[in-house]
Amino acid sequence: MQSYPLTDVGNAVKTLLACVPTDSNAPTLITAGGTGDNTKMTGQTINRLGYDSAALCVGTYADLGADETCAIAAEIQESSDGSSWDSAEVLYASTTVSTGDAGTGSEEWAQKRTAINLRGRKLYVRVNVTLNLSRANTDTANFMAQMVLGGAEELPVAAQTA
Repeated sequence: MQSYPLTDVGNAVKTLLACVPTDSNAPTLITAGGTGDNTKMTGQTINRLGYDSAALCVGTYADLGADETCAIAAEIQESSDGSSWDSAEVLYASTTVSTGDAGTGSEEWAQKRTAINLRGRKLYVRVNVTLNLSRANTDTANFMAQMVLGGAEELPVAAQTA
């Protein structure tokens, strides 16, 4: 029997909302110096059963003053039962993802994508994200984090019979 490459990527990945500051399931506006700024946001509990890898994608749309910055940091936690969590492991320290144009400031999209190896991790994971705006009281950023699970341990039916 001839083997064919897996072409149906939709059956091999799963996308989940990983971390937002509210339960609205939408990007959330954070104001510099206000609620959510430079505050660790605890992520959603994700059951990783059947997946060996993930990509954490953190996106921002920031309105920044001249030379001001928007930075993000992320960490991962794991749990056997989804309620008792191990100590957090840093995925990346605070990293500047956008900077306002010199003299004028700017509005811009930014994204940070990080690959995560899930092999050997416990059944449940969550990511915690911190967004930090450098200027107090004026700059704003919309923020959302998603986790794309990949490396499915079981191939789709079409790939198994090809």
